[in-house]
Amino acid sequence: MPTLKEAIQTQSEWTKKVLKKDGFNIDGTISSLIDVDRFLTENLENGEPKKTGRLFGEDLKTKLFAVGAYVGEIIIKNVNGAEWITENNTHGELDISLKLPNGTKIEPIQKVMNRFRNEDTIYPYIFTLINEFIDEPFKLKLDPPKKRTTNFKILDIRKIEEGKYKLNEDYIFSYDYSDGWTERLLHVCINIDILFECKIEVRFSRDYRIKEEDRYFDKQFECDTPSEIKNKILEIMNLEAVTLKPYYSHYFMEDFGRKIFVINHGGVSHNTGIGALLKKLEPENPSEELFFALDDLLDKWHEELYQEFLKEY
Repeated sequence: MPTLKEAIQTQSEWTKKVLKKDGFNIDGTISSLIDVDRFLTENLENGEPKKTGRLFGEDLKTKLFAVGAYVGEIIIKNVNGAEWITENNTHGELDISLKLPNGTKIEPIQKVMNRFRNEDTIYPYIFTLINEFIDEPFKLKLDPPKKRTTNFKILDIRKIEEGKYKLNEDYIFSYDYSDGWTERLLHVCINIDILFECKIEVRFSRDYRIKEEDRYFDKQFECDTPSEIKNKILEIMNLEAVTLKPYYSHYFMEDFGRKIFVINHGGVSHNTGIGALLKKLEPENPSEELFFALDDLLDKWHEELYQEFLKEY
């Protein structure tokens, strides 16, 4: 009977062969874990294995174990001193994890199981924990972002269920900004997927003296998430829990500007918003501290987008 470590290596090789056959990157770098996320995305649908995919069948747990084993072996290959450890938990069950040189424990197999349940993506999570041990840049860091024209439907990204927005499993964040009833009527919608690629829509009204058929600007495009925003979202994703109020506002004013946020964390689409404020919001917990900082970055970005398109058009 093979030892646990032998089983891990065997299962890891199965994943490697499948990834190679399907055309995914298996060069052994930490950034190759991006393709593990892509593999899972392509083989899952609404939290279930696609019937035509690699994960479908009665041996689902074995396959997810194999993917987790592969993730762990990639970490060991790149981090000197990282090693598999096994121990019994309080329920007498066997826990399998990786121990890093600084004592940090990573559970790659459990992480893959969670990814299957529509929770956080693998690559950003792993990179955040081990980046001090590797000489490899974060591959999704592209700044400034390049815009690519696209055409998308917001209903493919999020839907309303029981009065709240629910994000598609391929997305981790959605942001809607509206000026309210102002001269420019600015509206910016930013949607960020699990690979930190953005789908953005910008609408606004130009000078009222321009004839009406040429007055309104409306454009959709794709780009990569700016590094500061991406890093702040990663910090939120690494929280054990997201604790935010449903809405932040000091008073109500009809037709006033508003911001709506949807954050996919822990398999739940957290909805929150910001309305009319009399003063700067003061955070009451770690979630709010990160969220308010992210809001400041988004305010700056949507204004930059507006000014850029205003000059072009």
